[in-house]
Amino acid sequence: MIPLRPALLLSLVILWVLVFIPEVCAFQDEKADNSVEMTASKTGVRNEKCESGLAGIYPCSNVHLVRYLPLDELGASFGVGLNDAWGWTDSENGKRYVLVGRDDGLAFVDVTRPEAPLYVGELPRTKTAQPHVWRDVKVDGDYAFIVADGSAGQHDYHGMQIFDLKHLREFQGTVLTFSADALYSNFGAAHNIVINEESDRAYIVGARGAGETCGGGFHILDISKPLEPSFLGCFADRGIGRFGTGYTHDAQCVTYHGPDTIYLGREICVGASETAISVSDLTNAFSPIALSRGSYPFSGYIHQGWFTEDHRYFVQNDEMDERVSGGGTRTLIWDMLDLTDPVLVTEFRSDQASIDHNLYIKDGLAYQANYTSGLRVLDVRDPLNPAVLGYFDTTPNNSSVTYSGAWTAYPFPDANLIAVTSRWEGLFLLEPADLLGTRLYTPSANVEGGEVTLSWDVDGENNVQEYQIEWRSGDYPFEVLKRVAPPTWFERSHTYSYQFQVEEGASDVRIRAVSMDGGTIVSEAVTIVSPNGSYLLTAPYPNPVSSLAMSSLITAQNQHVRASLFDSSGRQVLSLLDEFLRGGQETDLMMDTSFLAGGVYYLQVVGEHFQHAKQIVVAR
Repeated sequence: MIPLRPALLLSLVILWVLVFIPEVCAFQDEKADNSVEMTASKTGVRNEKCESGLAGIYPCSNVHLVRYLPLDELGASFGVGLNDAWGWTDSENGKRYVLVGRDDGLAFVDVTRPEAPLYVGELPRTKTAQPHVWRDVKVDGDYAFIVADGSAGQHDYHGMQIFDLKHLREFQGTVLTFSADALYSNFGAAHNIVINEESDRAYIVGARGAGETCGGGFHILDISKPLEPSFLGCFADRGIGRFGTGYTHDAQCVTYHGPDTIYLGREICVGASETAISVSDLTNAFSPIALSRGSYPFSGYIHQGWFTEDHRYFVQNDEMDERVSGGGTRTLIWDMLDLTDPVLVTEFRSDQASIDHNLYIKDGLAYQANYTSGLRVLDVRDPLNPAVLGYFDTTPNNSSVTYSGAWTAYPFPDANLIAVTSRWEGLFLLEPADLLGTRLYTPSANVEGGEVTLSWDVDGENNVQEYQIEWRSGDYPFEVLKRVAPPTWFERSHTYSYQFQVEEGASDVRIRAVSMDGGTIVSEAVTIVSPNGSYLLTAPYPNPVSSLAMSSLITAQNQHVRASLFDSSGRQVLSLLDEFLRGGQETDLMMDTSFLAGGVYYLQVVGEHFQHAKQIVVAR
């Protein structure tokens, strides 16, 4: 072994620190668990239907796996992961491509036949830039615009690459290495690029390093001549962001056609600026106007969002709140009726705890890339009552709240296809099931003298062949009680009703929607109780009690009922219930006795056709 001189050894250590430490620090959560994933041997998987909650090994609901391409089939060398993705359809030949961000460049995949995708080639990063976790790409017409984040030091300059996507037509079966057609160099690095295709405007956000950074806000470009972008101006909503500079992490800019008529046709941008959303009118890039801000308690990192198609609502994610305050993935929805006064109207919590990343909206459905819980399809057609309609987990063995898994889920606007990049797994080409978009609500039941009237609501009915009413008693399996066909005419929303007889006792009923391709959606079950007599009142529990006690009431008929707690002298000490109850439905009676003296009390229930009392002892 040749000994190293101290000076040479010191130089090598400094070089190692300069090259590798920024990458490690930039994404420190991607460590040991991911290194195991990267070394695993993987082969592409194709055509796995989502059945009984699985597409092969992947947990799913209403989303099928068409094809999976591991990292090595996307030109990625060891240690190189994926990040952003976008799509392009060639208007001349109809071919469809996914533009896949890698740490070291951009990969192009022909997905015209998604069951047999072709890796066409790559566009390496700018030569003066290091590989970095964050790369972003957007498309305007036939051109891709690519930026990358990083240290943005003197020797780490990336700028904005511009690539003519028509070069992809040159592919003849041999993987190609492309070069950028132009490089815009008025900034060093940037976290994201935003494009409004209607106005041929590009917005560099989160810029830093050399050149015009615009404080990390909006670096505004005219890209009507794609290979000759021209700088128009800056906008930064100072006072927000972690350092009050107006830094913008991501944004969406649109030619506005929403309900606030003052701004029709204007260039409206909503920025996700770490500590707030920022709404601005950037029509005149030389004189931009800050319109409003929106913030909320317990935010972690306001990361990204997207307008609903009518521009009425803005659906936003928060990248770090799950780590700061815990709980399931949170999606926030703003009412943008007045662009100068955004109102937070909905906070939706997923049943999965994972970090949310990018989301895009198509046909009223938000396609969310939520890292370790994968793709989540959130119905935002009713923004006040969103619901998850489908999902596909790209990391079935990882449920940690870390930056691993799905980075971006891009729904092609002209195809039933979703491209999902998963950080250390690869590219997943997914197909929504026929039923995706159908929202089936929990049924309601009314019992009158042993006859049940069952009703259920459906929204966005899509490819439903029939509804099956399923019934069970006790722990027995569900059986099909009745099959109901949807109406022959199309309705966005529909209410169904069906009547049947039940015997005395309790039973569960649910609705199953069955699609043309055999897919299913199952509602939550509702319990139906047909009492033996006119009512059923359970004994208070626990009894004796020191704090909380519970009882429950079921009436055979619809009627007004009062329930109260009395002491031994006949004085009312608690009013528990005074309302109209539906027959056959269970009502809980909760008694807080913590403030009562020890002794004997009576739970009294009085209906239109009955009255009953039960004794309860408060122990002290």
